[in-house]
Amino acid sequence: MPLGRYAMSDMSKMLMASAFDYVSIAQKRVENYEILAGELSHIALHPSLPPGVVPLGFPVRLANRDEVLKMLYAHNIFPPVHWPFGGILPEEFKESYRLLGDIMMLPCDQRYDLADMLRVAGLVRPDAVPVQPGK
Repeated sequence: MPLGRYAMSDMSKMLMASAFDYVSIAQKRVENYEILAGELSHIALHPSLPPGVVPLGFPVRLANRDEVLKMLYAHNIFPPVHWPFGGILPEEFKESYRLLGDIMMLPCDQRYDLADMLRVAGLVRPDAVPVQPGK
């Protein structure tokens, strides 16, 4: 496969234009987010979505994020940890570094159903240690 800057293929254009039901995808993502928000609002970065927002995931902040990550990995749930800026951000941005060490994104995309979201919430809830205000 060639590497470089190439235009999208005609097949890709056709798929993007007609193969996906974007309205249903967006609706399912919002529904899944709301399920997690109902179960995990105490650790949610954003307990509710503003109107018109379609989430990529459900961001949470945990004092024991790495422990919860390991537990979720053991259950074949792989929440991404974004923004690994260690060594890139100036050290004086201490609040940013604290946030980076506490945050992860629980999956809530359209591939999951109610049972999946309740399973994720049920696994996270007992182990979740919220970050204390001001930390």
